[in-house]
Amino acid sequence: MFVFSNAIEYLLQQQKTICYVDFTKAFDLLVRGNIFYKLIEYGIRGNIMNKIYSLFPNVKSSVKFENEIIITFVTSLGTKQGDSLFPFIFSMYVNDLEVEMTKPD
Repeated sequence: MFVFSNAIEYLLQQQKTICYVDFTKAFDLLVRGNIFYKLIEYGIRGNIMNKIYSLFPNVKSSVKFENEIIITFVTSLGTKQGDSLFPFIFSMYVNDLEVEMTKPD
């Protein structure tokens, strides 16, 4: 945290634009349609896209309390957790975030 706060202080002194993005809940809040749009922008189509798309229908989440699952429900946002493919998909999704944020209006 010390390094982070020093970096912010330095950039402010240099009159640089600073953007901090908290990715804590990022995997949980991605709109799936946007994920597919971004994958298409990267040229992913056909069988690979169909396989990725097939991973999303009926994604279920659970609430665990005192070592017992008390409720399970279908989710329409976010990616699956614990799957090795989804961090890669997420990184593709945010890869051009800086470019998008610095585009003139």
